[in-house]
Amino acid sequence: MVGKWLHSQRVRARRGHLDPVLNQTLTEIDPWWNPPWPTDWQREHHHAHAAVTAGTLLDPQAGFRNFDDRTGQWLYAQCVNYTALQPGQQHLLARLGLTEPVAGTAVPNPATRHPAMETGLHYARDWAAQHGALDLPRTAPPT
Repeated sequence: MVGKWLHSQRVRARRGHLDPVLNQTLTEIDPWWNPPWPTDWQREHHHAHAAVTAGTLLDPQAGFRNFDDRTGQWLYAQCVNYTALQPGQQHLLARLGLTEPVAGTAVPNPATRHPAMETGLHYARDWAAQHGALDLPRTAPPT
């Protein structure tokens, strides 16, 4: 129930229709109640924050193996894209201990790699090596 209500308030705020007093009240409750990034990002950050708060250690050099697969993959994606994140996102990650230098040490967790993806990447690399790019002409026969 609260989630739907908050979503409605975020939509109103982004359209400029939220009462300023309500906006201030929500900001006093949680300064990040209406972040300028997608709420999915906020949700994943919450999962990572809860795990770190519960004692899970950040282990970027080991592919975030201490986290469940989804959160570990999300953390790795944040590391890969760290410099493209908004300053507020970087701030929230830094509170977890994930700063830019730490993010630079991250590696993917090999246990979460998908064989189908690896196979596809193998063929993509092979094609690019043979043809100089991944462009595939419409008339190319299937390989």
